[in-house]
Amino acid sequence: MKKELGYGAEGTYLPIRTNDEGKPAVKPDVYIDDKIYSEGEMVSIFRVINPDRKTREEMDFFPTLTRQNADGYFIMFDRANTLGGEPLPVGRVGWKYLPEHKLYLTTGIKIIDMYRGLGLSRSLWEKRDSSIIKNSPAIGMASNFSESWLKLIQSEGWKVDPPVESLPESIQDEVRETIEGDKPRRLISKNIDMAMKKAWEILKADT
Repeated sequence: MKKELGYGAEGTYLPIRTNDEGKPAVKPDVYIDDKIYSEGEMVSIFRVINPDRKTREEMDFFPTLTRQNADGYFIMFDRANTLGGEPLPVGRVGWKYLPEHKLYLTTGIKIIDMYRGLGLSRSLWEKRDSSIIKNSPAIGMASNFSESWLKLIQSEGWKVDPPVESLPESIQDEVRETIEGDKPRRLISKNIDMAMKKAWEILKADT
């Protein structure tokens, strides 16, 4: 039977008409806002989807290294499917700069359940990389190990499972604890290679 309510967070529903597959019945008209949202702003916005939404620092699901509030988020909205006349927030992507390690850390990418499988993640990934990370060194801790997701990461110029030794020594122990911990993760990196490693060593020697 055709669903008349779209799924939001687990156990909650959104008053959005859906098709037989649970996707929006009205074709989405999505856009990524150029505004950089703070952690608090992001949480407030996504509470229309999940009233119990918390900040990253409050979520035990994340390993210690990635359990950090983001410096900023880009948020994707759908103009075609609205709540209270306002565009529906359907996705987000975040980042945090770690000055002590001189690199960026990704702080998650999320598409709400009923919008998954529509190819929206790539747009958010590209927005963060082109606007924020650019040519700077960056790492992330992937929790989705599906072949399709790992291929997307690699197609955007990221390495999957690079050697931990390619990172600054200052963060290597934290990374090892994260990928070997009870919440398994896989290291991904961009703009980092052994030449960058040598540059970090030279910079450390000069300071």
